[in-house]
Amino acid sequence: MIKRLLSLSLVFALTACQGASDNNLAPISAQEAHQLISQSPQLVILDVRTPEEYAEGHIEQAQNIDFNGDAFDAQVKNLDPNGNYLVYCASGGRSAKSIEKMKDAGFQHVYDLDGGMRAWQSESLPTVK
Repeated sequence: MIKRLLSLSLVFALTACQGASDNNLAPISAQEAHQLISQSPQLVILDVRTPEEYAEGHIEQAQNIDFNGDAFDAQVKNLDPNGNYLVYCASGGRSAKSIEKMKDAGFQHVYDLDGGMRAWQSESLPTVK
């Protein structure tokens, strides 16, 4: 676990310093995501669930962009493709599809919370309403 966290930190540090030539579209565990959030104040957290799901509880500072909403593509286009992102949904399906769309739009540094909010909550990690 510690080795994986150190590897994740190294990968994140290296990709943050590199140009747009390397994709970083990796699934990470809830514990790794929690560590990444605490170490990366510039990280943008995207919750791609419905507004109703978001209201039931979400990761602190997460922005809600509903994958199933009509405005999803337009909202993604308003994001900085050079930024660093953590994307999650309920269990991983919508976030994977969101990341594919982001990749197609030129995003380079995107992490997928493997198992989504269910994995986050199963680890008893903090949420806000």
